[in-house]
Amino acid sequence: MPIQVGIADFLSAAAAARVIGVTDVTVQRWAKSGRISATKLPGSTGAYLIARAEVDRAAAEHSARRDAA
Repeated sequence: MPIQVGIADFLSAAAAARVIGVTDVTVQRWAKSGRISATKLPGSTGAYLIARAEVDRAAAEHSARRDAA
């Protein structure tokens, strides 16, 4: 049986950036480098969609790195 995933389970790069506490450019750079897993949408904008679970993981990792500094 296929797993159903709704659009609410994904965030744009800008929304993910607000959750993580970085800029949307940083999230796009992380997606391009593979630091976060994201799906790039086709079309002229090439927007990224990031799973909410991945955003939560990246936020925790970013917070831990910030606290260690």
